[in-house]
Amino acid sequence: MFRFGRTLQYEKGKRHSEDRGGHDFVEVEALDFDATGRKILIPFHPADDKKHFPGGAVLEEAGFLMRSGVAAHKLELGFHNLKKIMPDTESVLDDFAKLDKRTVGGIRATELEVFHESHWYGECFAVLSAHGWLGKSGELASHIIDHVVEHYGQSEIDEAKEQYGTEWEPYIKELAAVRLAKPLSRLWYAANMLSLYYIHHDEMRLGYLWAEYKMRLRHEQDSFRGKKSVESARGGGEQRAKHFQNKRGQIFEAMTHFIRGGHSIANAARQAHKSGFGVSAEANRKLWNRHHEK
Repeated sequence: MFRFGRTLQYEKGKRHSEDRGGHDFVEVEALDFDATGRKILIPFHPADDKKHFPGGAVLEEAGFLMRSGVAAHKLELGFHNLKKIMPDTESVLDDFAKLDKRTVGGIRATELEVFHESHWYGECFAVLSAHGWLGKSGELASHIIDHVVEHYGQSEIDEAKEQYGTEWEPYIKELAAVRLAKPLSRLWYAANMLSLYYIHHDEMRLGYLWAEYKMRLRHEQDSFRGKKSVESARGGGEQRAKHFQNKRGQIFEAMTHFIRGGHSIANAARQAHKSGFGVSAEANRKLWNRHHEK
């Protein structure tokens, strides 16, 4: 069965855990979609009550810093926040706090230092410079401009200068990144974030990508380590299951040999155990019975 919400969510169906674009899949009848009756895989979305983040993270605070799960933020250095973390400051801070008309309890999203323009621009500048995209004075390197002219035409440069004036370079960086940077690489982020800000004025998309960029710098290496640990554990479990399956097959084969020779199931279980198969005669008998009840 499936239900419609923000995402199509199947509640029943064979689950497939495969590394395809970071998704697990569930197997469903294509009849639900195109009446062909074949089986198809669709991305699996686990049930979500929308109340809390997975993992039950708690809020941790230390001065101007706060963290909850993988989200970590710094508070801006406003008078309200000074009063929050330093309650014994001079009375002048009390006066400014009163002007703020805010309580010293929680915070507003506007108080988080999530987008310090100098930090963001400096990071993009440093990444582009590290990849050789900038000249000695910080201007766009001539070989990047030549690449864009070669593949897009001189008219693209001329139109960018006419339309965007002194801020034409971010647009050219975006075009160059299409051909010279792998999608979602560090260089790709830097070039595209500058264009989102100066050319497209797309603050929503820029903010999302900047948060994602910082999250990758902070947590991606640990995430890979965790994924390898999970894959290793999963691989070990599969090997153990395969080993048990082989052992079980040997027990069945030995017991079948004795049963065909006229032994009862109980005797066959004992004879198989005496021959070196199974941990005990009783375990062999129970294994045989469970298997043949299916």
